Amino acid sequence: MIKKFLLFFVIPVLMFFSFQPINLWFLFIPAYAAFLFLIKDLSFKKRFLYSFISFAVFWFISMHWISLINVGFPGYQRVLIALGLIILSSGLSFIWIIPIIFVNPRSKQIYLLPIIVAGIEFLASIENNTAFQWLSPSQTMLSFLPAIQIADIGGMYFVTLFVIFCSVLIFRIFTCSKKGVIINLIILLVISVTVISYGNYRLNETRHGEKMKIAFVQPNIPESIKGYFYKGTDQRIRVLKKYLEELRNSDCEIIIFPETAAPVYLQRNNHFSRYVKKFVESTGKGILMGSLRIKYGKDRKAFDYYNSVYFIKPGSMEYYDKIRPLGFAERLPYDDKWRFLRNIPFGQGDLTPGNEFKKFEYNGKTFAAYICFESAFAPLVSRFVREGAEFIINVSEDAWFFRSLGPYQHFYLGLLRAVENRRYLIRVSNPGISAVIDPCGRIVAKKALFDQGNLEYEITLYNDLTFYTRFDNLLPKIFLLISLLFILYTIIRSIYGKCKSKNCTKPNRLSACGDRENSII
Repeated sequence: MIKKFLLFFVIPVLMFFSFQPINLWFLFIPAYAAFLFLIKDLSFKKRFLYSFISFAVFWFISMHWISLINVGFPGYQRVLIALGLIILSSGLSFIWIIPIIFVNPRSKQIYLLPIIVAGIEFLASIENNTAFQWLSPSQTMLSFLPAIQIADIGGMYFVTLFVIFCSVLIFRIFTCSKKGVIINLIILLVISVTVISYGNYRLNETRHGEKMKIAFVQPNIPESIKGYFYKGTDQRIRVLKKYLEELRNSDCEIIIFPETAAPVYLQRNNHFSRYVKKFVESTGKGILMGSLRIKYGKDRKAFDYYNSVYFIKPGSMEYYDKIRPLGFAERLPYDDKWRFLRNIPFGQGDLTPGNEFKKFEYNGKTFAAYICFESAFAPLVSRFVREGAEFIINVSEDAWFFRSLGPYQHFYLGLLRAVENRRYLIRVSNPGISAVIDPCGRIVAKKALFDQGNLEYEITLYNDLTFYTRFDNLLPKIFLLISLLFILYTIIRSIYGKCKSKNCTKPNRLSACGDRENSII
């Protein structure tokens, strides 16, 4: 009974507390180690069941704010969201227990657990339709800056590997032989010192580059108005004009607004688009602003709608269409492959994915902008940088989250993108959190949630590529390959193999034999 209480309530709560905004980051590693300790002697079926319930509780606590989202969905979609919270918690729980299914905590296989966790995490990030990559073990280290600097080598996945490996070593210290305790303790100290030393080196590194002053606006337009594209058009335009006029005489080069800030189609010849074009022509500044884009789809003889961000500068207007709309919120997954899904009415969320990794240029300076939830996908952002972006921008709309955990989790979700690529990241949201993050993951300028106004900051541009960016997720791909080979080996052995231990006479079931008596480490 005590074990169940710890697994189903204490461990999930400790893990939850380790993430932002509560941010007791030091809890996750011992909590995960305790989780391994509590399931190590369970049968396969109980290990599966207890792990599933434990992680499902964690995800339900962490994601409960989803039930608060309101973007003018039709009635049936509200029902889907309520059911979706339960399904989502269960699905994310299952992803987290895949490594536990194939790794026996009592054997030396446990040392492969960090690689498998990181490999599965990478696999989830490259799936293009149903992926919902939200909280990651790597995010627990965001407040301990030295630990996240290794992200420039292997991305967030390398940080995840470090976190889980520390948990495994602590678990082995309490479960293996006396000699093994010393070995695991030495490994833990060596790895920790190495990671922290590398992190401190990166944090204190002096880097030089061209300077550029940017400004961003956090308009704090309420959800009651922002929930519908055309609602409150005049009021929203007045707010946008107000901040543009405030920045007219500023020495900033680019002014950045959040996702879908414009309440009209900027591509069309309307009053506001004419005002914006006149503004950039008279000031010489560039404006980056989110807006919906509409295009007639000849293949299905209907209009396609895109969630886009426009960059308007003297003489031109360019746009980037969101490549990865959020499944079940902005589009139905696989509607590009199963065309009949496009005929299902999906309210305001019926958006079409873009297909171009667009870069923008201003006075010889190159940057990229991605939208909202795309910040979760490290491979997507690294491609923008690999193709020439000298700094990156993430525009978002967080009014739907109200005063919940959502805006905080969403903000910290993409912070590692700056470290992975060693680029300044400007994150602009309505109604917040907006900030400038430097290439080491430090928040150097910030507008808090619901803090209306504009902010100016001078950033540094860089064009060198990190190991992670240059080699296109090389380490995560290796993690994934090792994971798939191990899972395949385990499945084959469970079917055809038998344990060769003297005390084991039954066919192997998804794990090799091993315990503290026959293993030193």
